Amino acid sequence: MKTTALRNLVAGVVLVTISLLGTEVLLRGLSAFVRSVDAITAPPWMTQPVSRNIPDPETGRRGNPDYWDHDALGYRNESPPASPDVVAIGDSFTYGYGVSRDEAWPAVLGRISGTSVYNMGVDATGPMSYYRRFGDAMILNPKLIIVAFWFGNDLVWSGKHDIAAITDQLDSTLRKEVLNRERQQPFTAEWRVYESCGRAKYKEAKNNVKSDADDGLRHWFSNHSRLYGLLRSSKDFVLQGPPATIEPLTPREEFTNESSSIASEDYSICYPFSDGEIATVFYNGWRRRTLDDSDPRVTAGLEIMGMVIETMQSEARVSNTKLLVVLLPTKERTYWQHALNHGISHPAAREQLRFINDREQRYTDSIESVLH
Repeated sequence: MKTTALRNLVAGVVLVTISLLGTEVLLRGLSAFVRSVDAITAPPWMTQPVSRNIPDPETGRRGNPDYWDHDALGYRNESPPASPDVVAIGDSFTYGYGVSRDEAWPAVLGRISGTSVYNMGVDATGPMSYYRRFGDAMILNPKLIIVAFWFGNDLVWSGKHDIAAITDQLDSTLRKEVLNRERQQPFTAEWRVYESCGRAKYKEAKNNVKSDADDGLRHWFSNHSRLYGLLRSSKDFVLQGPPATIEPLTPREEFTNESSSIASEDYSICYPFSDGEIATVFYNGWRRRTLDDSDPRVTAGLEIMGMVIETMQSEARVSNTKLLVVLLPTKERTYWQHALNHGISHPAAREQLRFINDREQRYTDSIESVLH
């Protein structure tokens, strides 16, 4: 009797062990190919969201092909086309940052024109990155390539990120001034202050996620077992329920939330403007900063933009490809006159908007002189 009971116990242990091992193998196999399974079974402190962009030795950064909204080439499209009618190159404006893929202007252009438009926009990039993508676009043999420059930060990105790529084409004195200025006060450090509208937005993040145990067998399973991860996710689901559905804010609600946290003493950095017709936050401090040609980095950025456009025009002519250069204004320039006439009384903000309009017009005239 005892022998039979012992055999049954051993058989049960073996069966359970085999079942657990089989489940573990199955989950590992699925997690390698199914992203949702990987996210559910992996330890939460080891799971990182897939980045929208990844480092690139040629352009500094490029789209990540593994990002859910990107195609196999890393761009924001359903799939890479064999031969598109139009290719659109640019930064976050072209990529469509803050809107859905179908709301980005290349997709809208495609619907309006009835043509296939391939979006090759990558956010936080500048003219030299556009030029390198221009070469990739030529390989697709489109009928038209549109390159959209934005005065909001293209002069800064080109001056900061692209200076090393065209060292031999810049005046040596200007190059030295640019490098010295960047060492003294990196643009990224200034951006953190301006982008936060003066608020203490950048606090050191603390990682509050702890492992289930600091040591021992439980800790090992927590870090290495997919079955353990599944059980943990199931427990969290039972105790906490499914994630709550969050209704997206309307543009007016977004404006109210953002503007309510901007103090009047910060109006020289960000100005919340609303007159019943227009409601937006002007980043007047940062826009003025990035257009101030007393900074050699901005001067270098303008030179680089002109060089890039001239080079693309030459290569487009050789390959008999149509090229359209679009100069996108900032919203500060677009609405500056309306804003001054309808409520902005803050002296610094008014001066900044005038300055922004003046410089954008001057730089537009400069770039148009190289277009032919």
